[in-house]
Amino acid sequence: MAGHFDVVYRPAAVVLVARAATGVAIPEGDPARPTSFALRIGSANPFNAANGVTVEYDVPRDIPDVALRIYDANGRLVADLVRGAAAAGFHAARWHGGPLRALPSGVFFLRMDASGFHATRRLVLSN
Repeated sequence: MAGHFDVVYRPAAVVLVARAATGVAIPEGDPARPTSFALRIGSANPFNAANGVTVEYDVPRDIPDVALRIYDANGRLVADLVRGAAAAGFHAARWHGGPLRALPSGVFFLRMDASGFHATRRLVLSN
């Protein structure tokens, strides 16, 4: 089941909202460009279906494939938030809406895989 998401780009102080998983290129050497991969929970956790959860991820260089996936406590894939190429920069994806309402309250795991970088964060859904 795919999740709904909004992608937010934060180059410098500008915030642009889009409904895609593409990035905005930040030139090499620009201080606004991240220096390493990172994955963060950018909103309240625990969260509920009405408010959803925002996850932020940093990409230090243009890469051909980044994936953000959410798994339940049994390891089953629940949502594919982001999958595809990503430009160097700061990104965020939002998991909210209808698909969350069908899930029980509980613990979920957010996994980021990007060019050899792997990170997992715990999410708590409280419906």
